[in-house]
Amino acid sequence: MTFTPTRRSLLGAAAVSVPALALASCGGGEAERNADGKIELTMAAWAIATTPEFEVIVEGFEAAHPDAAITLKEYSADDYDTQLTTDLSANSAPDVFPLKNLEPYFYYQSNGALADLTDQASALREDGNIDVDLLDLDGGIYALPYRQDSWVVYYNKEMFAAAGIDEPDGSWTWDDFADLAEELTSALEGTDYRAKGAYMHNWQSTLTVKLVGVSRLVWSGCFD
Repeated sequence: MTFTPTRRSLLGAAAVSVPALALASCGGGEAERNADGKIELTMAAWAIATTPEFEVIVEGFEAAHPDAAITLKEYSADDYDTQLTTDLSANSAPDVFPLKNLEPYFYYQSNGALADLTDQASALREDGNIDVDLLDLDGGIYALPYRQDSWVVYYNKEMFAAAGIDEPDGSWTWDDFADLAEELTSALEGTDYRAKGAYMHNWQSTLTVKLVGVSRLVWSGCFD
């Protein structure tokens, strides 16, 4: 498979083809080729030595697109958003970059930093595992999903016992989760446990914030 026309369209194709929640920074004009005749692109990454997924993504994309040569630009895992925002402001950001959190997506798009990937996203609408419309902003899509994480629920049996609440039986819905979190938060106030009824690490970075149950937990203060 070969690349064609403009830099903007190339970045959009890269974002679609590379299995990443990738954002393509805007650009114009003809794509540049190196001495080997390949189109050079850069992709943001973090902790490359311990996060092999980025090199796997690059290898897979280059295998499928022989005309491409992708260079990874490494950022700090702890300060990724800040460093990337700085590079975007200086017009020195990589061509493609994954998001660690969804919050910057709205900021980057509102400032015109992202390529419109709506056409590429339309090809994914038949995939029952992907709902690209959740990333719709004002009728356009500027990011594409690249991975699906596994979500599991841990619970503390001793806390349930102290609160006098039955343990989960495997039939929970998100509403049940929210209800039990609120109940636990109240019940634990009279025990030796100083804890909220639920904790979800970095919940802002997931699409679960769109669920009514999770929103209820946030506003009712049931997250620890």
